[in-house]
Amino acid sequence: MAESRRNVEVRGGEERDGRVPAPVRGAAVRPLVVDDGELRIFVDGTGTVSLPIVVRETGIRILVESAGEGRPAEVLIAAVPDGTATVSALSGAVDVAAEGRRVRIAAGTFTAVTNGAPPSPPERLPPPPDLAEPSDDATFLYGPLPPRITFSWLARGAPDGFRFVLARDPGFRRIVLDERLAGSRVTQSCLEDGTYYWRVSAVAKGVAGLPGEPARLRIVRRETPPELLVSPPTRDFGGNVCVVTGLTDPGARVFVAGTPVPVTGTGSFSCRVRLNGPVGAIVVEAVDSLGNAAYRSQWVH
Repeated sequence: MAESRRNVEVRGGEERDGRVPAPVRGAAVRPLVVDDGELRIFVDGTGTVSLPIVVRETGIRILVESAGEGRPAEVLIAAVPDGTATVSALSGAVDVAAEGRRVRIAAGTFTAVTNGAPPSPPERLPPPPDLAEPSDDATFLYGPLPPRITFSWLARGAPDGFRFVLARDPGFRRIVLDERLAGSRVTQSCLEDGTYYWRVSAVAKGVAGLPGEPARLRIVRRETPPELLVSPPTRDFGGNVCVVTGLTDPGARVFVAGTPVPVTGTGSFSCRVRLNGPVGAIVVEAVDSLGNAAYRSQWVH
């Protein structure tokens, strides 16, 4: 579902982002509009605030008011595909009014509103899943091509789906991906190098619950080829067979004259190569796990 977001921060009856009129109770305020997406608002709770909301596609009109408890509140208003609007309290508490009825939702609960009907009784938001892979602070090294990374998580309860969010910052303002998924895993293979943060929410009845603690990962591009040291080849008993020995990074693959050569756990290797004549060149190649390669050419006289 395409999502258009606006963050509106209201403190003591005054908006702070300069994009909407001050939402003071009793004043004529132009309603905030929700398209096919979400609207996130922040209310600090130090004053009495009323925010009229209109869901454009359905014509649903909702009034979100501070609960007067002096505590900040973070609220998410969403247009659900079935024609319902939902109001979720991510933190704090607010009053939601529609069709002359009012309900109070506290942190971790939501209410649903359909056209011509009052807000439904508050329900609990679905609990957040447990993140599985990659582990927090995981690092992925890559060479010529970005790595293929699979994100997975474990659900609590029986949600209808999940919301996966990937961002460049811990505050999730620089969003890279924001997707609704049916399953509990997603794979990405086009992420550039840098630091990322990811989190997952469970979705039930079209409503995304609170996300759990986010995890961080780093993607690091490594372009340095592996170390490759090759000793001068020696002839075996004076014939056309030479002994090639050398050292490379542990875990790298080695090819001598195009043929794979075993590499020890310390990175050393040794092999015999038959020359086509009394003089020739022997090419040694080392390739690390990221695809970076180093080459050495040795002449045998």
